Amino acid sequence: MGLTYFKRYRMELDLSRPLAKCPPLPDGYSFVPWDDTLLAAHAEVKFHSFRFELDANVFPSLGDLEGCQRLMTEISRRDNFVIPATWLLMYFPPDHRQPEFCGTVQGLVQENLTGAVQNLGITPAHRGFGLGS
Repeated sequence: MGLTYFKRYRMELDLSRPLAKCPPLPDGYSFVPWDDTLLAAHAEVKFHSFRFELDANVFPSLGDLEGCQRLMTEISRRDNFVIPATWLLMYFPPDHRQPEFCGTVQGLVQENLTGAVQNLGITPAHRGFGLGS
């Protein structure tokens, strides 16, 4: 039996320093702050962002919609879940009747006052525009 090693990077930010300004989003995109009623939307975006990616092989819950729903429920119930650092990304082009959720990120704070990004996901059709930067 072979062993496969996956190198994963932690996305962290020192919260004792001033935060950088967020670059402007491209036209049609906006951030939607966390709300408990959006848990299913976060899970769906997470699923569409990761289901065909290497991450879903390492963490099978990311390749399964129900797994993403369980994961979002678990993350949102953690004591270190940071509501103001948890967002959906919405795209609403002028020629459409409804917006589309296309990105998700959850924030956690660690004991050393470091902010951690949890599962930053952008759906495939919206990649390449700097939205996950």
